[in-house]
Amino acid sequence: MAFQNYSMANLAFNRFGVGTFSMELVLSNSCRWLITLPGLVFNFALLYTIISEKNLRGTCATLLAIGSVVDFLYLLSFSVPFALSLVGQNMISNFGCFFLQFFPNFGLFSSVWVVFFVGVDRLISVLFPLRYGLFEQHLFIYILPMLTVTLGYSIYVLVEAAKWALFVYPDWPVLCINSDMFSFGMTPMLLRNGLVINGVSIICYLFVGLSLFRSWKKNPSSVLKHRIFKSLASIMTFLAGTYFAICFIGLLLASVTDPIFILHISPSISALLTVTAASSNAPILFAFSNEYRQAFRKYLNKLPLVGICLIRIGQQQQQLPNGAENNGTR
Repeated sequence: MAFQNYSMANLAFNRFGVGTFSMELVLSNSCRWLITLPGLVFNFALLYTIISEKNLRGTCATLLAIGSVVDFLYLLSFSVPFALSLVGQNMISNFGCFFLQFFPNFGLFSSVWVVFFVGVDRLISVLFPLRYGLFEQHLFIYILPMLTVTLGYSIYVLVEAAKWALFVYPDWPVLCINSDMFSFGMTPMLLRNGLVINGVSIICYLFVGLSLFRSWKKNPSSVLKHRIFKSLASIMTFLAGTYFAICFIGLLLASVTDPIFILHISPSISALLTVTAASSNAPILFAFSNEYRQAFRKYLNKLPLVGICLIRIGQQQQQLPNGAENNGTR
């Protein structure tokens, strides 16, 4: 699995070459680029709403704002290969690709830790509500270790990738997808780290969901906690499903040699999964949090694409029994 992108680069070089316009590659990259556009809009909308709304100033809202920034950066990674194929360049050196994909990859690895710390924060708020209130009063001190770990891990991974991309294989031609700089030697480490981080994140969300579900069972009329549980379950599903599906696709790719599958189908499936996960926070918050929904409507209704999405989701919400709504989490 460590040399998956190595095989992809070889196939791409033989199939498309460098400096020759390929409609096949343009169409493949354009499909993956197009599915990122809603995510870019949603993440911008979430960041703008949290910054604008004074009631959204808690730890969770701050982490969600940071998450929207790093997810936005990650989604930009699909613009690079699309632009290269559009101008007929197709492939560039590993050296150049490292710098073009630096910030998108920084966003990718930061987003994993942001999701993890949102889970930790929600778990603390449920298990230790009184102490959590004290933490919220010292927000900077409380959130600083989270940011340190998030930024530190992302920088560490990129420094390790730089050793391969800048010094060992700087001239290797690549399509410049976001994972190209990790083609040699780093895949096992990243898979292992991803398994641990995502696994602990899922456990945190499971504990939060279990606590809220038990509370809801004691008071069935509490739609608030029931709908928060559904929101967390959705986030957990995206997180777990995306990671394990990508691992499964990686195992398939290791044994499949068909060039169409390697160059187009497999990257498109992986892109669809990761883009969905990176784009899901705003729709989930709008669907399950009354507080965020009101803030979205207050600040974003005039935006064409976002406004249409909000109206449609709002119509679905009105169909819920008794018009029940929740106050969300901050």
